[in-house]
Amino acid sequence: MVSPCVRNNSLVSDTLQGRSSAALRAVGNSLRVVRRADAPLIGPVLLRAEVANALSVAVRRARLTLAQAQQAAAFGDGLPIELDPQAADVGALLMAANTHGLTGYGAIYLQLAVARGADLLTADTALAHAARRAGVRVQGD
Repeated sequence: MVSPCVRNNSLVSDTLQGRSSAALRAVGNSLRVVRRADAPLIGPVLLRAEVANALSVAVRRARLTLAQAQQAAAFGDGLPIELDPQAADVGALLMAANTHGLTGYGAIYLQLAVARGADLLTADTALAHAARRAGVRVQGD
């Protein structure tokens, strides 16, 4: 059985902000491998708001036209990502954020991967390190 994979918004936001590091390319390659293997992709409901924010910032900063952002949004809406409505409680997220040196946003992705026994697909270096320390497999490793 193929492990499910939690993906976070860093893939979208880093691409839109012009960050094309080796780590980002490795994550992009991992995403292609995960999709070819039909591994289920999972994200918190928060993912939609984070992607919308990254797209709107890209439009405001003239990195994308509104038409391009709308096209990217339509593509993103069509991706087969299961949005998990269950999030850890605020206290658990606070503890995870402080334990692992993450933001609350990063903590929710880490907690989801732990709770679902899923791999993590991210371009966020701090989140990737925290995931490894928590025993979560990071795609691209």
